[in-house]
Amino acid sequence: MVMLKVPLEAVVFMGIFLGVFLRTFLPWLRKLSQGKIENFHFDRKYLTTMFFALLSSFGTTMVIYGCYTPPEGSWLSVLLSSILFGWGWNDVYNQGIKFWRRLWEQVKKYVDEALPPESEVQEE
Repeated sequence: MVMLKVPLEAVVFMGIFLGVFLRTFLPWLRKLSQGKIENFHFDRKYLTTMFFALLSSFGTTMVIYGCYTPPEGSWLSVLLSSILFGWGWNDVYNQGIKFWRRLWEQVKKYVDEALPPESEVQEE
């Protein structure tokens, strides 16, 4: 039997990437399995979405890779903990984006209410 020597850094990187990607991809699979996505047919836009999901996952992995300290132990424990680390950081990232979007909508609403309509500004 041939044993591959995989560097610890590669196991960590792949684990984090897998965690980030799974966190991105699994909600869609859950919706599909629950029947919330009806009449599914493959469209080219899914390839574009998949490409950007992979790109985003890779970018997120590159950002958080340096923050991770692998545990002592077997490669399996390192892989599983790095998957969970990537999953958790991607969830923090997603929740942060949701928060800022809601905050931005509130700011836009207050600014729109405070400013006069454009038609009144142009008439003067």
